Amino acid sequence: MLRSPAKETSTSKSNTSPSRSDSDIPKLCKQSQPLHNITDNSTKGRNAKRRRASGESSADSNNLSDFKNEIKDMIKEMMCDQNSRLDTFERYIKEIKCHYTKIQDTNNTIEKSMNYMSDQLTSLEANIASLDKERKTMLLQLSSLQDKIYSLERDAIKTSIEIRNVPKQPHETKDQLFLLVQKVTKALSVDLQSTEIRDVQRHPSKKE
Repeated sequence: MLRSPAKETSTSKSNTSPSRSDSDIPKLCKQSQPLHNITDNSTKGRNAKRRRASGESSADSNNLSDFKNEIKDMIKEMMCDQNSRLDTFERYIKEIKCHYTKIQDTNNTIEKSMNYMSDQLTSLEANIASLDKERKTMLLQLSSLQDKIYSLERDAIKTSIEIRNVPKQPHETKDQLFLLVQKVTKALSVDLQSTEIRDVQRHPSKKE
């Protein structure tokens, strides 16, 4: 059996596009060329923008690296300056410590000398006080001895006789003086025995 072809409905006719012949293909190609040109130009502009952006970003990165290097150099210089200052300060501190040590040693030496001198002065003061005490004691003893001597002299004067203007003989002895005293007592009619004479001596004259 043979079937007759189905009739197309109105909906199917509206949905299907009309078929084109081979002669319409060049026209379609010409119509599509401007679209390709637009896309090419747009891609070229984007690429140029990207190149410019990449160039600017590379320049910015170079500037940033230069800035970082400058900052690093400045920090290095500051660190070197600070280190040199710290070294100088440390050297000054060491010198001050040395001077302080010397001054302290000198002060210790002076203090020892002062303590020694103070001890010596204390000892001298004690010796002076002791000598002063001894001097006072000796003065008292001397005064007592002088009093005793005066008393003895007074006692001696009571029993002594002074004869003046008696000529002096050369190489005079005590025996001659005894004889001279006996002659004087006989001349004065004084009974004086030789045993009663304790001692005879001649005192020096004013010229002698």
